[in-house]
Amino acid sequence: MALIKCFSCGKMVSDKAVVCPHCKADLASHKVTPKIEEPVVQPAPPAAPVVEPVVEPAPQPAPVAEPVVQPAPQPAPVAEPVVQPAPQAAPVVEPVVQPKPQINIPSVEQSNNDVNKKGDNKNKLIIALVVVLALAIGYLVYDKVIVPHQNAVADIESENERLKAEMEEERAKEENEQKLLEDFKNFTSQDLSMFMLHGRVKTLTVINEYTKTYHFDYDGKLKKATTTYGVYKIKHEKKSLLLEEYQDGVWVTLNTLSLDSKGRFNKVVIEGVDGVPTTITYSDYDEHGWPRKAVMTVVEWDWDLDEEVHARSTIRYTYSDIDEYGNWRRDGKSRRIIEYYPIEGTAQ
Repeated sequence: MALIKCFSCGKMVSDKAVVCPHCKADLASHKVTPKIEEPVVQPAPPAAPVVEPVVEPAPQPAPVAEPVVQPAPQPAPVAEPVVQPAPQAAPVVEPVVQPKPQINIPSVEQSNNDVNKKGDNKNKLIIALVVVLALAIGYLVYDKVIVPHQNAVADIESENERLKAEMEEERAKEENEQKLLEDFKNFTSQDLSMFMLHGRVKTLTVINEYTKTYHFDYDGKLKKATTTYGVYKIKHEKKSLLLEEYQDGVWVTLNTLSLDSKGRFNKVVIEGVDGVPTTITYSDYDEHGWPRKAVMTVVEWDWDLDEEVHARSTIRYTYSDIDEYGNWRRDGKSRRIIEYYPIEGTAQ
């Protein structure tokens, strides 16, 4: 058996092949011409070693090699031995050669299908690994980054809420203390107004020619008054306050303090030792309700005229040294020392 060139694709095929295993061309009609030309164009010796192990059994290599080695000038005798043994070799070769195209063709397709399947399985495996890896990375990111971040944000929000609550509580406390302080400062009473005071005053000490101390209860009522010379007796009347002094076994009104219709201190009557009163009438109030001017009327007896003489003089006041509760401590004529009750519900 010899190899010939396919007339269609040009590839080497067996001279016994009916159909080209490469391009499926019909070799039956072109079988004679290629067999004659192939030995002439290509030397037979190189083809013999290739054909022997594949086409013919190993025990008969010599008969195949001898016709190939014969010189080219006698092509007909060389071709005859090749053709003659073919009927004998055909039963042996044909079953081997014929199935190969039938086996090789589907095996290639099957191998391609197998490769494709393997490729698909490999791609699926890669995709699955990528998905698992992505899930693992996502879980790690969620567990190590997102969850701690969410917890940190929750902690910050909780801390902010706590601080906000503390601030609200502190602000409410400050507002309450401020309200208590305002109520404390704005508190007044009839007795306190007699002395131009407001707030929860406990004691008032007035220092001028001599010292006088006035004691108030928490509700602003005058309970006790003392001077350098003794203790006053206090008598409350509507819009007036009487301070009596014990003289010669009887209580004598020494000072009478009065309020006007607006509740402002506007008059004080001082009884003289000889029974002649001195009246001080206040007017020209400032924004605090403190009088800036007073007219002092002194009643004296003119012995020459044998009648009462009213001497008038004007007194002006300038207030200074205002304390934290808005009460003055100096007016140019006297100095005052004011002591307060503690403010309930505050840190004081």
